[in-house]
Formats: sequence, structure tokens, C-alpha cells
Amino acid sequence: MQKLLHTLYITEPDTVLRRDGEALVAVHANGREDHIPLHLLDRIVCFSGASISPAVIDACVKHDVGFSALSQSGRFCFRLNGPTTGNVLLRKKQYTLPCENRLYLAKRMLHGKLEGQATVLGRFRRNHPSELLRATEEAIRTIAEQLPMAVTNEGLRGLEGQAARLYFDAFGRMILTEDKAFRFEGRNRRPPRDRCNAMLSFGYTLLAEICVQAVESVGLDPQVGFLHSERPGKPALALDLMEELRAQVADRHALRMINLRMVSSEMFETGREDGVFLDARGRKCFLREWNRMWRQEVMVPELGQRVARGLLPYLQAARLARYLRGDESMYDLIRWE
Repeated sequence: MQKLLHTLYITEPDTVLRRDGEALVAVHANGREDHIPLHLLDRIVCFSGASISPAVIDACVKHDVGFSALSQSGRFCFRLNGPTTGNVLLRKKQYTLPCENRLYLAKRMLHGKLEGQATVLGRFRRNHPSELLRATEEAIRTIAEQLPMAVTNEGLRGLEGQAARLYFDAFGRMILTEDKAFRFEGRNRRPPRDRCNAMLSFGYTLLAEICVQAVESVGLDPQVGFLHSERPGKPALALDLMEELRAQVADRHALRMINLRMVSSEMFETGREDGVFLDARGRKCFLREWNRMWRQEVMVPELGQRVARGLLPYLQAARLARYLRGDESMYDLIRWE
């Protein structure tokens, strides 16, 4: 099983990251130094403004540590990859998978997304009964039942859009704070126009990077997907994998931080095109809880054991690889409690 290591987030713009033997040293603007052993890391996420030495880049490649760069607003900039690894035969199967199998996987992945949305609504209703949320959950599950009848990806995207409209129309009912700054009136992005959407977009960016590493860890090509359309530079397969996790991981994380008042309305700033983004304090707060959330253990019934939540993308990537190899005849969704 994949060992859950740590992600190093470099968020302060004046930080200098250098290498010292088998460790990395983060030198902060005030002169403070943090030493991080390389063997404890599986990836580094660096926000713009920090300085990274060539020796750090070399260490990332040699130690198979993923490296991603984001803008200060959390927008993806670039990703550093070492030499391509994995079984070339597996990638060939990924590239040449018959159309009916590709459509089957797209249906399963979208089913995972819709089930995740319904689960978020259902779990919230346990402590906060709501007829609107109940009706929305039921409607999304009804749409999920229509997925097997779709004959094209375009048909699937139509059903996905229907579910998304229902889900985000009800999403604001799950925000409990009376602070009007967190009022949610619908999903918007590129750039996000309000604080809640800023947190959702930031979480999705982080989750996508984790899923890229998960699919690469089993030898698959992250740019060749089944549900998402392919475009140069777009990690379509990672986005496919992410759909099963999006609502129950990123959405619930944003809701939890808002409802428990872990984040305040002052932790945001206005940026490009009048978009709203987490500021330095907000990112630090978000990432601290994000890391804590990934290390929490959840029960996976089919395994009969508890695992760190951060292993879920790797478990599902391995399951996808087994399906593509022909070791499993079905692609089952991952469920946890």
C-alpha cells in the first residue's frame, strides 16, 4: 500500500527553499529556518514569490517528490515531473481502451461524483433536517439512476449539469454562519467572485494535484481521461479520479471551515479580474486544516480497516489500473465512513 507522506506547502512569498544534504531548508524572511527531511515528503506545493534553488529541483527529481507551483491566488501554474515511470503496457491499454469501456468508466466516475453530492447533503441533514436538502438529494440520486442509459459523453455531461445545478442551488443551505460575507448564491469560478467559491476553487486545485500524483504512482498517464475531454496540459484522468472525491473532500472541507468559524471574512482579498481569493493568512489556515483532514483515518468497509483519508486517491488509482489491466471486470467506487 502507498505510504502516506507529507506535503510541504511554501506559502510565504519571501521564503527561500534550499537543500542541505538529505534535507530541505526553508529560510523565512525573519531568518527562521525549518529543516524538512526529504524522505518524509511526497510532494511540494510552492506559491509564487518564493525562491527555489536548483539543488531542490534536482532533489525532487531524484527522490520522486512531486513539485507544483501555484500563484498567490491558488491558480495552477506548472508542475515538475521526473522521468516517466510505470508499465508501458498499462499505458497502451489506457490509450487503446475500446469506446464501450471508456464510456463505462465515464459513467462510473460520474456516478461517484453524484453519489458524493448526495452523500454530503444526506450527512448534513442528519443534524440539520431540511425538506429542500432531502428533495435535492433524492433528485440527484434519480439523475444518477439515468446514467446507465446515456450513450455518449455529451449525454453524461448533460446529466452532470442537471445535478450540479440542483446541488449548488441547495449548497447555501448548508452554510450555517450568519456572516453575510459567506453568502452563497451559486457556483462561479475563473475567477471566483465570493469567499465561499474562493475556498471551493482552492480546494479543487489542491485535490487535482493530489490526483495527478495518484494516477502517476500506478503508471497511468494523467492527461488521457475517460470522462473529461482531452486538451494539451489538462490532466483529464486526474480530474476523472477527482470527481469521486470532490464533494466529500473539498466541499465538506470548505463547509466545515466556514461553519466552525475556522476562517473569517477578513482572510480574503480581491485579485485579478475582481476575483476573490484567500489571502496569506487564509491560505495558511486552509492548508493547516487541509493537511489535518488528509491524515485523519476513515473506515473503508471493503477493506475492513481504517486508512488515512489521504490514501483514498491512491487506492482508487490502483483500482483503475487493475481494471485497465483486466485484473478486475468492474470499476467499483470507493466508499468510506
